[in-house]
Amino acid sequence: MKNRYSISCLLLCFAVIFSCKKQYDVPPNSDATSTYLNVVNGTTDTLNFYLNGTRQNNTTDIYPGGSTGYLTVPAGQNDYQVKRRLQSQVYFTKNLNLIDSTNYSVFIGGGSADQTFLVKDSLTKVSATDSATVRFVHTSANAPALDVVVSGSKGFSNYAFKSASPFKHFVSGLTTVKVYLAGTQTLKASQQFTLNNGSIYTLYIKGVPDGTGRSALTINLFTNQ
Repeated sequence: MKNRYSISCLLLCFAVIFSCKKQYDVPPNSDATSTYLNVVNGTTDTLNFYLNGTRQNNTTDIYPGGSTGYLTVPAGQNDYQVKRRLQSQVYFTKNLNLIDSTNYSVFIGGGSADQTFLVKDSLTKVSATDSATVRFVHTSANAPALDVVVSGSKGFSNYAFKSASPFKHFVSGLTTVKVYLAGTQTLKASQQFTLNNGSIYTLYIKGVPDGTGRSALTINLFTNQ
């Protein structure tokens, strides 16, 4: 009888504790929202991108001149960490404030937070069936202002580090892109790309003029879709 009384008291205590816990538990945040972030590596290092210690680019490392495509991340203000490949130490931390359900690109132009910048992306397609939409973003902290020529016409003039051009329309198909020192005919890089009808692209650079090897100035392209 005594054992039965003890068990009943114990069960009653558990019930009270459980009831109090349910009463004072903080409910999950039903207002949590997400947004979309493309991480672009304009440095000569291979990088990885973290939020609260969790790596966001799970498929592959972000190689020099590469980009992740749009990752789903929490909206709002958060501190993101950048690490070099195979290193546990944080390279630098960058605070980003992101609006929900919006497409962004964050450009890592050097090895510090002040050389990393955020650009809101436009996904408005061009209506013409023979055209593509293109912009240029200067992503190299150690490169001077540049002019960019697309298919023989000067598409983007005198863009300095951290500057992003408006989107412009160019004829689709095989396209030659050339980069010059701003205001000169001094060619520093040339690359061919195929632009598809109705697609939206961002041109960006890695390296420095007259650089060699991993530091060579190269032109890169990602699709904003």
